[in-house]
Amino acid sequence: VYAPRNGSAGGTHVAVSPEIIASVLESGRTRGVHLPDERFACLAPLASGLGDARLLLYVEVPLGVITAKSARVVKSIVALSVFAFLAVAGGILLATRRVTRPVREITARANQLAEGNLDVDFGDLPPDAAIEMDSMASALKKMVAELNQVHGLKLEAITANFEREKTQAEAQAKNQFFASMSHEIRTPMNGVV
Repeated sequence: VYAPRNGSAGGTHVAVSPEIIASVLESGRTRGVHLPDERFACLAPLASGLGDARLLLYVEVPLGVITAKSARVVKSIVALSVFAFLAVAGGILLATRRVTRPVREITARANQLAEGNLDVDFGDLPPDAAIEMDSMASALKKMVAELNQVHGLKLEAITANFEREKTQAEAQAKNQFFASMSHEIRTPMNGVV
């Protein structure tokens, strides 16, 4: 459609008002217009080398064609959205399991440790444990080693304390025995003397 600067259409008859043509020419933007008789028109400004004149691309399509194509596009978008959602949900589920399985395993072993089982082994964690899980397991291994060391030191201290008390009790019993025997021997001897 040839449109001079005054906005009137020339060259071809169009079913669009001159005001709409002028607004498209002034704004330089494409515009769609619903027409009577279930039709749709699209106007797009084009660059021209015709001096004062400008060119407009004018396309007129029955609405039924646009509606059918729009329905297909909407169905495609919905199908792709559902597929994308399922793919993302599946990825999240796999990633979550990959992280939570080692965490649950470490938690179970830490609970055993908290219950006093110092024979817990953190070395055989699942192979898919992440780096963070490995560092947590290393920290727990270190804690187990320290607890075993503290337990050993406490056991040594208890044993040493027991031995000291045993030695003191033996010495006290010996002293008491000698004191008693001395008394038993002195009493008849005093009678003889």
